[in-house]
Amino acid sequence: MTGSSPSSPPHAARGAGREDVPRLPLSALQQTVQFLRDPIPLVERGRAECGDLFALRILGVGTWVFVCSPRGVEEMVRTPSDALVAGEITHRIFSGLFDRASLITLDGEPHLERR
Repeated sequence: MTGSSPSSPPHAARGAGREDVPRLPLSALQQTVQFLRDPIPLVERGRAECGDLFALRILGVGTWVFVCSPRGVEEMVRTPSDALVAGEITHRIFSGLFDRASLITLDGEPHLERR
């Protein structure tokens, strides 16, 4: 879902319980095509126009949030595991490579135990 408020950027991705995340002013189709053709320029454009945290909407997969700074990655790593859930989407993306019991597709306690 997209939207904006007086304090958010004009193009922002929003979800339940999440803060507004800036996004490029491109349609999901444009973002998907550009990402599939050559993702690096698209990610570089996102960082240049939106900053170190931005979202891309990839058709068939959903919204991906990119964290492009060491400080942002450190904050994400230190966030409690119950606040970040990636296993289900990761499984959908990598289902041909990893099974549901793979470390990359696990969240929470099961992820920590296998790590």
